[in-house]
Amino acid sequence: MYAVRVRLPASVTDTASAKNPLPAQSRCVVFGALPDATTPTTPQLIAAPALALSPDGDQRSEVITWNVYVDASTTLLRLRIYRSGKAIWGKLVPVSQAGMYSVAWDGTDPAGRVVNNGGYAYTIEALNRAGGASTALRGAVEVSSAVHMVSLRRRQ
Repeated sequence: MYAVRVRLPASVTDTASAKNPLPAQSRCVVFGALPDATTPTTPQLIAAPALALSPDGDQRSEVITWNVYVDASTTLLRLRIYRSGKAIWGKLVPVSQAGMYSVAWDGTDPAGRVVNNGGYAYTIEALNRAGGASTALRGAVEVSSAVHMVSLRRRQ
């Protein structure tokens, strides 16, 4: 329950004192109470993203984007990327109302370096205002950065 206590000057008179046991100088006003936080439903994938990511600067498959639908109890959308069972990257997206939201990963670690080639797991969860999480939407993505060969010729 959310309330504000207000101190009133002694000159203010109370016409409802029979209904309120507080002295006239001190009133508590209730603005409203939030209902208990409910566990959000699992985010629903709107369209399957590409399962391959190639963050090598060639402007093809540089970012993988998940478009998901979340319910009204969701306040944050959380994407986590894992390698060998260890979380290597994460992102929180604020949610203002039920609807579709996008969350993306560009194949880099928190320091901005391109991750190694290989398989990575992901989880997408909806979080409520109390921090409760939905069942995670899970999947996998393959990172495959092309190795650019440079040919060097000796001047003659």
